[in-house]
Amino acid sequence: MSLDDHKALVRRYYEDAPYHPDACDEIFAPTFLFHTLQRAGLTPQVAESTPAGEKAAYEQIKDTWDGWHITVDEMIAEGDRVMVCWTSRGRQIGELGGLPPTGHEVTYAGINIFRIAGGKIAEVWDLYDRLWMWQQLGVLPELKAAIAQAAAPVAARIEHIALWTAQLEELKAFYETYFAATANAKHVNPAHGFESYFLTFTGGTRLELMRMPGVRDLPRDADAQYMGYAHIAISVGSVERVDALTERLRAAGYRIAGEPRRTSDGYYESVVLDPDGNRVEITV
Repeated sequence: MSLDDHKALVRRYYEDAPYHPDACDEIFAPTFLFHTLQRAGLTPQVAESTPAGEKAAYEQIKDTWDGWHITVDEMIAEGDRVMVCWTSRGRQIGELGGLPPTGHEVTYAGINIFRIAGGKIAEVWDLYDRLWMWQQLGVLPELKAAIAQAAAPVAARIEHIALWTAQLEELKAFYETYFAATANAKHVNPAHGFESYFLTFTGGTRLELMRMPGVRDLPRDADAQYMGYAHIAISVGSVERVDALTERLRAAGYRIAGEPRRTSDGYYESVVLDPDGNRVEITV
């Protein structure tokens, strides 16, 4: 076969076989290899196909894409190979890779390379712009939007903070009694002697209290400040509630480390020490 014969054979792949199934028996070898880039990798996957398999594939494509057709944009032949640049068009009316029909009109381009042997197509390499196809279907964002999204700060919230304590039950009772915290069932890991509670406050903020043998205590001076975490701030809703709770804690014997006041940045707050000496800001 001449190079022109090779081109004519391959052109039937696009312009004849999709519409006349019997043409598959004429243009494909009884078995042939089909290489395609289906996943997010650079190595094409290889499958063995047959004329019957290609007939089924063409029907599936037509069930997926209304008005589907391919335009051959360029064809180059050399030796036993033919390379084709093509453009595909259609409207998605059937499921595609788990995506329900969108009704979107899609246009995308690709390249096929064919190996011809014995007057038949014996091997096909199929590479096309799947990214652009999925973008037009609304599955993936445009490239600029994807880059902006990847570069954007992650939206995050503090899920909980945790405190080591030697007085697990006393600390739990303090936050339940004075700050309406709700504790979960105690978690116990006997292998390590570890015990903990999660305390949930109004609004969903959580404080984990933990106890385990061997955890070292730090020297504490209630009148000094140290590097690292400084305090827990708990909102009670009003100036009057800050004052009332401060007096309630004072009467219960807890040390008030900071009397109620208006700070330079506008907060109204007092400071109480919990049973372990941790500073708790009571604020509006």
